[in-house]
Amino acid sequence: MESAFRNDGVDEYAIQLIKYKARHLVGQAGFTADDRQDIEQDLIIDLLQRLSNFNPDKAQHNTFVTRVVDNKIASMIEARTSIKRDYRVIVISINEPLVDTGGEVMDHSETISQDDYFFRINSSIRSTVDQHDLKIDLHAVIEQLPEELQRMCELLSQGSISEVSRTTGCSRTKMYSALKRIRKVFEFNEIR
Repeated sequence: MESAFRNDGVDEYAIQLIKYKARHLVGQAGFTADDRQDIEQDLIIDLLQRLSNFNPDKAQHNTFVTRVVDNKIASMIEARTSIKRDYRVIVISINEPLVDTGGEVMDHSETISQDDYFFRINSSIRSTVDQHDLKIDLHAVIEQLPEELQRMCELLSQGSISEVSRTTGCSRTKMYSALKRIRKVFEFNEIR
């Protein structure tokens, strides 16, 4: 590794720092000893790409090298632990057969609740029970509104202010004024 890059501007300090950092990265974020050489190579490539940005008026060479290496390591860890690529997640097909305690065979899909499914696909952060409770609370607050504002809520649940304005013939200024009144009622009741 040392001889291959020495002529490209990677000095002894950079090589030793990269080796040190790569050794310490092993065992973190799913990196293994087998990954060490790949880590070193990635760090050197990133450093070589960024060496042209070095400005001696802004920092010393060793400081620049350290920052570049540390930033690359942070990016590598972030990539390994992101939700989609997290090395700690066990990947199993949802259609893979599963034997329950009674000896019956079923798909994994039968073991996942609807709430868990929606949570996994980031479709909803509220459980079914919370969503039901929210609907009840919304209905209770809307019933406190005057009849014309109740109708406005119903229309706004189906379209934008511009669409409702065109449909009803009501000006958007009047619509925004009504929306402001509706929001005050909701803020007073603190629906969450």
